[in-house]
Amino acid sequence: MSLRGHTLIWHNQTPDWFFKDGGGPVSRSLALKRMKEHIYTVMGHYRGRTYAWDVVNEAVSDNAEEPVLRQAPWLAAIGDDYVEYAFRFAREADPAAKLYYNDYNECDPVKSRKIYDLVKSLIDRGIPVDGIGMQGHWNIYAPEPDKIRRAVELYASLGVSLQITELDISMFRFDDRTAYEKVHNELLELQAERYGEIFKLLREYRDLFTGVTFWGIADDDTWLSDFPVKGRRNWPLLFDDEHNPKKAFDSIVVF
Repeated sequence: MSLRGHTLIWHNQTPDWFFKDGGGPVSRSLALKRMKEHIYTVMGHYRGRTYAWDVVNEAVSDNAEEPVLRQAPWLAAIGDDYVEYAFRFAREADPAAKLYYNDYNECDPVKSRKIYDLVKSLIDRGIPVDGIGMQGHWNIYAPEPDKIRRAVELYASLGVSLQITELDISMFRFDDRTAYEKVHNELLELQAERYGEIFKLLREYRDLFTGVTFWGIADDDTWLSDFPVKGRRNWPLLFDDEHNPKKAFDSIVVF
């Protein structure tokens, strides 16, 4: 089994103390020192066993009116070059590992351009970015295959490898508050069709993709049963609550 590392630098779950020094904010130099120690420690522990890492996760803002980088503690403590330093430290910590930038909403035209611009700026300055991770938290309605295709071709123009890193296909649109006690057969059919068309597209670009990682195994244990609607059940994966393969499984392995 190939092991991917996820994730080294992320705004969402870094403890508050990391960005403090005594009673005040941490200095840039100390924040960089802590970042380096963190990356060296984690990557060093798995060195030689982990073939790839999501070095920086979800650093790009979603809003068209905002700058490329989202407002985050890393940005405040270090500055615009914190992403650059993360990739430099990661290459030093494990020269053999493939290094990925990873993000969600990666097929949205506004955000995909921002992701492209960020990674291109890193590559142009000689920063070691080997690939882009497209999370793939999609649903049975969207994004449309043409939108996925445009994002794939945009990222591929950078000459980096691509991976789908967190694939699951929700039964609901993100802003849909509907809830079901059990999944309906017609939704399972739509989900199977959706998985099938996605993998058909991925096979067209097989030379660009070096991996697909699912964000879970079976429907009895998925983060989407609690997000974004607290307590709502969801059935986004290839195996059902009893760990039996669903029609979605057949749709990607039989072609």
